[in-house]
Amino acid sequence: MKYPEYVRIYAEGRPGQWEAFCLDLDLAVQGTSFPEVKKKIEDQVELFVESLHDLPEADQIRMLNRKVPLWFELRAAWKLLCARWDKSEDRRQRAEFEVPMHGAAAGV
Repeated sequence: MKYPEYVRIYAEGRPGQWEAFCLDLDLAVQGTSFPEVKKKIEDQVELFVESLHDLPEADQIRMLNRKVPLWFELRAAWKLLCARWDKSEDRRQRAEFEVPMHGAAAGV
């Protein structure tokens, strides 16, 4: 089975309170800084991929199609778009990035 090369991540927070969400695998983490949640979500994706290795192919496919709800994905896109235009005093910071799916090239 071939895995996607990367998964999309949306992170949002302010000093002392951050969250990161994997939009493609419906995973989430919390932390006190952006670097912390970035590391945690990378680790979560890696653990998720490792856990798939022992599953039958049908279950692997089902787990890889476990996306966040469409409303959440649209909300994240809207917040990122608004953050680029809005120069107000909103202290929340937002980021979108990709995380490689370790082991994806090797397959299962």
